[in-house]
Amino acid sequence: MDSFCPLCDSAKIYPVFDSLYRCRKCGCAFSGVSAPLAYDDDYFTAGYLKQYGRTYEDDFPQIYKTALVRMERIQKMSAYRKERILDIGCALGFFLKAALDRGFASVKGIEISAYASNYCAEKFGFDVLREDFEKIPNLGIHDAITAWYFIEHCCEPFKAVEKIFASLAENGVFAFSAPSVFGPMYGFHKNEWAALRPSDHRVDFTPGSARRMLKRAGFKKVKIYAAGFHPERVISDKRFFYKAFCVIYNLFAKLTGYSDTIEVYAAK
Repeated sequence: MDSFCPLCDSAKIYPVFDSLYRCRKCGCAFSGVSAPLAYDDDYFTAGYLKQYGRTYEDDFPQIYKTALVRMERIQKMSAYRKERILDIGCALGFFLKAALDRGFASVKGIEISAYASNYCAEKFGFDVLREDFEKIPNLGIHDAITAWYFIEHCCEPFKAVEKIFASLAENGVFAFSAPSVFGPMYGFHKNEWAALRPSDHRVDFTPGSARRMLKRAGFKKVKIYAAGFHPERVISDKRFFYKAFCVIYNLFAKLTGYSDTIEVYAAK
């Protein structure tokens, strides 16, 4: 069993499932036995196809559309120079393509998968370092750093955020997405949440734990968005008052970040 929370170092933790714990201080959930996956060639092809019914490459239109929304949010966070952006866990480079299209002069990625890093170089000509992020001693300095569904995999997530903070220029922006336990799956279907939780996830956030972590690292401004709206996970869409409930639910989610996944934007 872990003795301390991996986000805030609090010893006030308690078990919720086998090897899964919650922190009473910051609210995050975390695993004591997480282990990294092997990101082989099948991860973005056969594996993605099995899970989503299409390959990662086939999903380009939707991923690119989401990337453009994320770019708009990044650009609203701070008056930084649109010069250098680094995407950690850049996959096939679709977010970097959006960043380039939105005016960044230098786009770089970090990606541990050989298939994905080669795709980035051959398809788009992007500079992608194929390496484990936690083993890279120096990231360089960037105006924006992104990590979409990456931080939850880090063995020491707070140290990863400290490293990212040190690698940002003044007024730079860090943006990431991550799973959250302040959402309907954990709140209303806890056993299903535990059964489906990926074994390689170290931590699941809440909006509050993400904010506290970033403030602790030194970020000045933090904005959090609900990344999904799923009222049907609270009540059946067959209920006669479901449409009215959706209006209230969506407003609550937008105001509080109530979602099974969140997007977080922080300015240095």
